[in-house]
Amino acid sequence: MRASGAIFTLLLSGLAVQHTAIAQVSPRDKYTLYCAGCHGFDGEGGGGGGGMRRIASFVDQVGTFLRDRDGRRYLVNVGGVSSAGMTDAETAIVLNYILGTFGRRSTPPDFQPYTAEEISSLRRIAVADPPAMRREISRRLKTRRIYLFDGYWN
Repeated sequence: MRASGAIFTLLLSGLAVQHTAIAQVSPRDKYTLYCAGCHGFDGEGGGGGGGMRRIASFVDQVGTFLRDRDGRRYLVNVGGVSSAGMTDAETAIVLNYILGTFGRRSTPPDFQPYTAEEISSLRRIAVADPPAMRREISRRLKTRRIYLFDGYWN
């Protein structure tokens, strides 16, 4: 009985150390883990071979979505974000990193960083058809003479 108690304590200690290590991962490392496989280490996008559509670049364009009333909701619910398995806090960290690092001049100067609470709220309003939502956002932006780059986003 004494040995099993010691093993249990050891396992709990190991889990606590692992949790602490995961919590201390930098935003860049979280981006690399969850996003870089498709969007590239520098947000440049990629792929497109074998008849597949090219994965969108974030560079100087991802922040444009924030200029539309549904843009924040779209970015939280787009396929890669919603299916990555990130917590609300991790999603906020990664989106803020993407918008701050790769959005550059496309990210509005009054950008308010996402919070875990906002992510949770925006996830409760599921997006049934993200490509249709993206097209509608693009259409509304064009009426204001704000344009997403040609290609994947349109």
